[in-house]
Parts: sequence; structure tokens; C-alpha cells
Amino acid sequence: MTVKEIATKLSIMPEELERESLKIYLEHRLRHLESEVFKIGLKHNIKDIF
Repeated sequence: MTVKEIATKLSIMPEELERESLKIYLEHRLRHLESEVFKIGLKHNIKDIF
């Protein structure tokens, strides 16, 4: 299925689907990376990371 076909089924513009998909992916990736930083901080007894 193409982005255009999916966007049509969702009644949104393909550009909006791409933008929102990228946003969700990046937010998910950021949460994952933040949790990794937190784990490393715990491992090395760092009290304040951010």
C-alpha cells in the first residue's frame, strides 16, 4: 500500500500523513533515547541527568 492510498483511506493529505508519521516516529525515538540515557545515569549513580 502506498502513502497516497493510506492517506485516501484516512481522508487526509499524503503530506500530512508523512509529517504526522515522522513526528510520531521521532517522539518515540526520543523517548527511547531518553530512557537509555536514564539507564546509563542509574548505572553510574548520576543523580541529575537533565
